[in-house]
Amino acid sequence: MAEAHGNGSMNSSLPAICKLEGRENYCDCKFAMRMYLIHEDLWSCIEGYVEADTTLQHVRERKDQNAMAKICLMVKPAVYSHVRSANTALEAWQNLAIAFEDKGLNRRLRLLRSLCSIKLEKFATMEDYVNEVISLSQKLAAVDKPVDDEFLGAIMLQGLPDDYELMVMALESSGATISSDFVKSKLLQDDKWGAGRDKTESALFAKGRKANPKTVRCWNCGESGHIKPKCPKQILL
Repeated sequence: MAEAHGNGSMNSSLPAICKLEGRENYCDCKFAMRMYLIHEDLWSCIEGYVEADTTLQHVRERKDQNAMAKICLMVKPAVYSHVRSANTALEAWQNLAIAFEDKGLNRRLRLLRSLCSIKLEKFATMEDYVNEVISLSQKLAAVDKPVDDEFLGAIMLQGLPDDYELMVMALESSGATISSDFVKSKLLQDDKWGAGRDKTESALFAKGRKANPKTVRCWNCGESGHIKPKCPKQILL
């Protein structure tokens, strides 16, 4: 692992974090860039120095060049045109914001539609589902439209399939305050959902069919003799 120094220099290459491609991944890359510059003690080049700071001018200039180089190296070649003419780290940072930080109405509507229509069935794991909900809410916050925390928790619940109706009812009747963290913690405790669930059922059924199909239990309705993909109750829905 590379050794970081107070002046922002490193003995090896940049960390393996996302490179800016354009508007779609700007929010994530902006966060990664900011964290990296903070880690390298270079964020003052963007945020500015406090009045009491005693860093010498030539040190500030060297750090600024270092920060600018790191920012420019954290973008894909297709984005070079937006930073090629920058003379300072702040100028490079602002050029990227002007080019890709879309806070327009269309952007907000797209994010809001994606958040309100999100469904667990589209994700391989519960963790992927929860992460996407949180990511969309953070992107909305980045365009100055933060989502109410209780509403975000409700969004997580409304995207669940009917299998989770009992869980939702239990949460509603518990009297607990619905928040995104509360719902997230409950959902991440679930170990039933996953890409391998139906595969596991099919494997168990194929193995058990040779002996006694009645010993196989459906994970959808709880009855014996079939698996979820062939559940008659699911077909009727």
